[in-house]
Amino acid sequence: MEAAGPRSRDARGRAASQPGSRAEKSPPESRKVYMDYNATTPLEPEAIQAMTEAMQEAWGNPSSPYPAGDSRRHTQIRDVGGRGPMWLLSHYQRPSSFYLKAFSIFNMHLPLVVKMAPAVQAITVILSKLFHPFILLSWRVGSEADGHSFPSPVAPGRKAKEIINAARENLAKMIGGRPQDMIFTSGGTESNNLVIHSVVKHFHKIHAAVGDTAEHPSPVEGALPHIITCTVEHDSIRLPLEHLVEEQVAEVTFVPVSKVNGQAEAEDILAAVRPATCLVTIMLANNETGVIMPVPEISRRVRALNQQRAAGGLPGVLVHTDAAQALGKRRVDVRDLGVDFLTIVGHKDREHPDDCRPWEEAGRRGPHFAL
Repeated sequence: MEAAGPRSRDARGRAASQPGSRAEKSPPESRKVYMDYNATTPLEPEAIQAMTEAMQEAWGNPSSPYPAGDSRRHTQIRDVGGRGPMWLLSHYQRPSSFYLKAFSIFNMHLPLVVKMAPAVQAITVILSKLFHPFILLSWRVGSEADGHSFPSPVAPGRKAKEIINAARENLAKMIGGRPQDMIFTSGGTESNNLVIHSVVKHFHKIHAAVGDTAEHPSPVEGALPHIITCTVEHDSIRLPLEHLVEEQVAEVTFVPVSKVNGQAEAEDILAAVRPATCLVTIMLANNETGVIMPVPEISRRVRALNQQRAAGGLPGVLVHTDAAQALGKRRVDVRDLGVDFLTIVGHKDREHPDDCRPWEEAGRRGPHFAL
């Protein structure tokens, strides 16, 4: 007697095909359709692999001031209380001993000779009791001969720096900019806010200085900075602008888009310019409708207008575009767009969900300030 077991695929097929068979038909395979690529996109396997490798192998701080490439290992101790200088403990590796010197410890020189690696930890604890507070920034004391060694984040930090620099160069090639003009931020919202607040602060700073030194009053003396945008901008543009208006820090004109094509027309943008206008910010592609805005034409018209404004002593108008929705779907080149600021993001282009804001390749830097 044979034991009952699962029927083969052919047996199931024959049973299902027989007249009057009660074999149940399997439901059709469900398919998922994702239609919101303008909000975010899934990551490509290559992007996932690159991020995973970076987090595993390049976890160090790329901006740390660790010495690199020296024959001497260094341990840096920084005073965080504002009461003393930075301490630099250097040691020279020898087969059986460690020689440490503490330089400029409140104008004292304290030579230390350590025979065993564990003693280094004890001495560090003693120093921390005597000269508190300080932060141990890096640690690598030991020699291969006696097997005492402590890992250092120097190498991962250098690796992280190399990865970031390579990303900057690749991004610059993609958008026609310069690597040194790329600024990485936490997201598109931060990038857009950085542009807006930087330009407003630049306006106040420049015209405050002009008012202090000029014999004649500035044409915009006493005026608030004026910004032009359109009525269909993303919330990361609209909300900070509305906040500046509420706080009476800036004035904003929201230009309606055309009822025919949904675009912010260049003629309407130029008509809204005032003497105190300092920024025009128009998205490249709308995140709701997909309409492409005439950013190159707007930039060209603003540059021509700036020549006339300069002759009259008026400040130049900067141009910013949020190209988050356009990157990966159409060509995005800062030289073709003619903008001063460009916001792009990775999470809408199947890349890393971190953003950057490069500056225009124009031989000059925009008015960027730390906020």
